[in-house]
Amino acid sequence: MNRTPETLRLADLEAALDTYGADRTRWPAPLRHALSGLIASSEEAQKLLDDAERFDRLLDMAPGPSAADLARLSDR
Repeated sequence: MNRTPETLRLADLEAALDTYGADRTRWPAPLRHALSGLIASSEEAQKLLDDAERFDRLLDMAPGPSAADLARLSDR
């Protein structure tokens, strides 16, 4: 399978988004710097980041565990 450098970098971006989420301040600095040019120059990279940001916002809207659930987990 032939992969272009951009494809490899898009795969790196996808891996970063899966691992750290869309908030780039959570990414390790070397990774953030390595992918910043790709995000700035690639529409596909920007779409991946936008999708991840929307997903993060959706997760933020999900209810958290109740106090009772946390207590049961703590008791285990």
